[in-house]
Amino acid sequence: MSAALDAFEEAGIIGDIDPRPLADYRYPRPGDDGTARRCRVTVFAMRVRGTLSHWKERGERQRRWFAAAEAADVMEHAELAGIVRQLASRPQAPMDAAGRLSLSIGDL
Repeated sequence: MSAALDAFEEAGIIGDIDPRPLADYRYPRPGDDGTARRCRVTVFAMRVRGTLSHWKERGERQRRWFAAAEAADVMEHAELAGIVRQLASRPQAPMDAAGRLSLSIGDL
């Protein structure tokens, strides 16, 4: 699944993606030619099994772990932050063993 590959390449995270999407939203993303294109993002739950010390995009990206409320506070997309807050408040939220909301967010 694309979300698992994105998590692996972009953050060095190994895990299992629940195939049922939790939410989706759209946002404008600048293209290479400077024009904005509309992107759809689908959010999936991910059960993290492990992390890598070195991964493909380590030089371009930083992996950080947050509590859900703290993660929502630092997200650049307000709609995604709202989705994370809403998911974290659900009794059946996809939490890891440390109580962190575990999501994989990928552009489509």
